[in-house]
Amino acid sequence: MIEYIQNENEIGYDVAISTDEKVQELARELEKAGFGIYAKRFYTSKNGGPPYFVIPKPYAKENENEPDSVNMWIDVTHEYTVTAQHYYHTHFDKAQDAVKMVRDFYDERLAEYLVVVPNFTIAFVQEAKENWEDALNLLAEYDKLVSSVYEQMASAIPEGSHHCHSYRYGVGLPLNDVIVAKENNRPLYGRDVYRISAIFGRQAEYYFDGN
Repeated sequence: MIEYIQNENEIGYDVAISTDEKVQELARELEKAGFGIYAKRFYTSKNGGPPYFVIPKPYAKENENEPDSVNMWIDVTHEYTVTAQHYYHTHFDKAQDAVKMVRDFYDERLAEYLVVVPNFTIAFVQEAKENWEDALNLLAEYDKLVSSVYEQMASAIPEGSHHCHSYRYGVGLPLNDVIVAKENNRPLYGRDVYRISAIFGRQAEYYFDGN
């Protein structure tokens, strides 16, 4: 594991001096899961906001302009919010559950999958597939279900809100959570609709219909 280098917009704190029980609980779970190096310090933005922990990983960069490492974050509020490398995030009531997802992302058991359309991004998590053809088949397997969730939820996002989570709306799914988020997505290589799979620490793969 690599050391996390604090950036200039962050303030770092030793977990040992924190009186926040949720911070302490998350640190204990990170330690138990083998992330002891990242369990000792948490951060806040200099502009304010909740405390968070950072889990870095070396990045399989393909050119010198890309970063040496990428991060996951766990925000601590009344719940624990895990934000993955590329786009996906979800919320947990228990620190143990949040850390399990982090461990599964880190060990490449789970991957982010996205469907991008002009005004929305739909994201979910499923088993990581190293082969791009297997990832594309997984996206195809869930396409009808994810499209159904999108059709139900896109118009239900409250005015002034950015996104909705399927589990918050009681949609019965074989997936733990599907995010539907309002986004001003521009075409990519002339395509308005495309799909993405992203394994933590690796290059994201992009898929275009008709190829």
